[in-house]
Amino acid sequence: MMKNDSGLLSLDFIVGFTVFLAAFIVVIGMLPGVYVNIQSSSADSGRDMTAYRTGVILAEDSGISSDGIPWEQQSPMCRENIVRFGLAVSKETPNILSPEKIERFFNVPAYFNLTADEYRAKLLFGERHRNFNISFREDGKETLYIGDRVPDAGYGFSKRYVKVKDAGRLVVPVEDLTRDGVTIELPEGADEYIYRNTSSFILSHANLSDRSVTPA
Repeated sequence: MMKNDSGLLSLDFIVGFTVFLAAFIVVIGMLPGVYVNIQSSSADSGRDMTAYRTGVILAEDSGISSDGIPWEQQSPMCRENIVRFGLAVSKETPNILSPEKIERFFNVPAYFNLTADEYRAKLLFGERHRNFNISFREDGKETLYIGDRVPDAGYGFSKRYVKVKDAGRLVVPVEDLTRDGVTIELPEGADEYIYRNTSSFILSHANLSDRSVTPA
């Protein structure tokens, strides 16, 4: 007589099903955290996206003007030539900001005197009218800001950590100007020549590559 054991469950199946069920419960418990941003309201998502996009443009873009002149060098009478703001030194140096652009953007000292609508048109893209508050704080210095007061709730937020490229100068002693291969005009009576953005000088490649001269 044959035994009928079709109603019995093997121990392997019970253990496997238990492990699967436990893993399934853990995954279900994690889903609300994974989709927390999707569950947020469309209004909150729109504000956060606008804040993030604005931060990216300011920190990673150098800005655009319609006449090719850097926007921070535009005359206050020609501020309509500014197409888009950007605080980066260049597109190749994201998150490294120009101190001159920071001053012009935050109007310190007073220069462009832009209205809130002009800031929106040249920075905050989109059809919806949005209030804004943009602040910049550098270690050891006063916080700069433009825009409205930050409300208690119901606003988008984005923070960026950046560096500021401080202006530098190159001082060339007079005796170094007598070497061959150096072409520069020294102001009459000057003991040293201070190199600035508006000046330039030419050095001989042969002198620069002369290994008999110590790099120090």
